[in-house]
Amino acid sequence: MPFGGGDRMCIASLLAMMEMKTILHHLVTNFTWTLSQEATDEQLFSPLPLPRDGLPIQLKPISQ
Repeated sequence: MPFGGGDRMCIASLLAMMEMKTILHHLVTNFTWTLSQEATDEQLFSPLPLPRDGLPIQLKPISQ
């Protein structure tokens, strides 16, 4: 748990979650997301399938 729990929970955890949601909303609404040409289909299975070398993406601003 990144912010701890119980009596010793981080006092800024709710602020951090709100900031993460705000940034994600900005990225989703203002950019188009495409897979990079370097992306491969190789996967690791431990215990869930994950891209072997990460998931390279390209973000392009949406014209206003």
